[in-house]
Parts: sequence; structure tokens; C-alpha cells
Amino acid sequence: MAGGPGADAYHAAATGTVPYALFRDREDTRGYLLLLQGVIRRRGIPLAVYTDRHAVFQRRYGPEDVPVLGNGASTQCGRALRELGVTQVFAHSPEAKGRIERVSGTLQDRLVAELRLAGVSCLEKANEVLWDFLPRFNKRFGVPSAQPGSAYREVPEELDINGVLCIKELRRVAKDNTVRYQGHTLQLFPDADRASYAGARVEVQERLDGRLLVNCRGKLLTPEEAPPLAATLRALAAAYPVDGHLAMQADMDLPAPVPEERAEACKRGASAWAGMGTGIRTTRRSASIWSWCGQE
Repeated sequence: MAGGPGADAYHAAATGTVPYALFRDREDTRGYLLLLQGVIRRRGIPLAVYTDRHAVFQRRYGPEDVPVLGNGASTQCGRALRELGVTQVFAHSPEAKGRIERVSGTLQDRLVAELRLAGVSCLEKANEVLWDFLPRFNKRFGVPSAQPGSAYREVPEELDINGVLCIKELRRVAKDNTVRYQGHTLQLFPDADRASYAGARVEVQERLDGRLLVNCRGKLLTPEEAPPLAATLRALAAAYPVDGHLAMQADMDLPAPVPEERAEACKRGASAWAGMGTGIRTTRRSASIWSWCGQE
């Protein structure tokens, strides 16, 4: 597997072919997960991959590191390969790294002419040209494998491949049943199995299609972005003492809902918020906060 700010490519060393490649504007974890997804869809799960020692594949510790599931030394790509049962081999010498780069150089040199002839000016069009070019490239440069057998295995039916090829990070659920992730506040709702997730250790999954899911002990939850009220209450609770609840209510500037909105608010959120907690004690002094939806 090799890449850069241009094309990320998976090269089958035994046959000299490129099963899958794609253009990206940067070399990052998401790009390599997309690359691996494309290979698996076309060929299956590779038995082993040979990579350079880029930070995407080998962790470089720093103060910004966040917990990753499994081995603490893993990157997101390393974790995904391990979950798939793929052996990861690092290129430890200049000669080994050169073996990877030579294929990328040949591929990209020939692609320059193809892209120029097609008048490419955006990534979407560039990928269309690339995927049309790969079969011709493989036919021209591919060679028979020296050993019989396949270097890939089928994807097990029970394996959720999208749940492996994603970004995973560990989080602790707050008292108001929310999870913070990359600037998002995700609201977890009670269900038949569990009235509250407060305090639970969960796994946030950022899928390649952009969805954010939460895994709690094997159960996938579909959170929604928490309403602004939740974040507002937390911020104001830190800014005001309990005795300042009237000033806090004034700063919140809550609108007076019409009867239909009042009923809907109480039906969908008020009882859940009261039961799960908001970071503010629902005492008599703070009861006025809830008066707008009938929670006095």
C-alpha cells in the first residue's frame, strides 16, 4: 500500500497488478481505509499487506493522541488490519520502501498523460479516469504469480466490514447521556434495554459514509446531535451559581411555546431530560428552567 497527496494505490506484489487505487487531496487514515475497502470489494480480504512506516500505519506518540481500541501502539489502520486478520509488514529499509515507490512512480507517470488527455480538473473526474485506466495497466504490466493459490480470502458473512473500516475512539458517556466527539455532542436515548447510558464506556464509530454511531457492549446505537439546550445548560451551569438561576433563565431567552409545541416538547424530551439529568440539579430553585415545558 502506498500513497501521497496524489493517488493511494494497493499493489499486488506477486502479480505486479494494482487491484484498486484512488485519488485523494491528502494522505490520511480515511483515504487508506477507503483504499482497503475498494480492495476487499473487488478481491476479498488480503492475507498480508506491505507498507511504509508512515504515521497512518505506525503510531508516533504525541500529546494529541487519543485512545484507540485494542493495542495502544496501533493506529486506526493498524487496528482495522488486526480486526480483519491481515498481517501487516513494515518496510524497514530504503530498498524495501523503494519497491513500493517504484510501482507508484510508474503508475503516476503514465496517469499524467491520461489525465491531461481527459482534461481532468477535479478529483471525481480524476478517479473516473483512474478506474478506467487500471484494467489496461494491469493487462500491460501484470505477470503470473510464481506460487499457486489466492492471496485473498472471502469476507465472512457475519463480519460487519463497515464496522471495521471506520474511525473508532473510546468515550465516556456524560451524566446527561451525551458523548462528545470531534466537536459534536451526540445524544443517546433510553430504550427498552437501558434507561440511561450515563457513565458507560462506549466506542464512537465514524463510518466512511459520514455517519456517527455508538457501540455499547456490542449494541449499535444511532445517536442524534444533541439539541442546543443541552450544551447551553452545561455552559450556563458552569457560569452561574445555583442562586443565579433567574439570571441564567434570562440569558437562555427561552421562547414561550404554543400549546402544540409544549405537548411535543414534554412528550419527546422533558421527561427524558429530567430522568437522565442535565448537569443541573432539578431542585426547586432551578424548577423555573423547566417551567416552559411543564416540569415545575
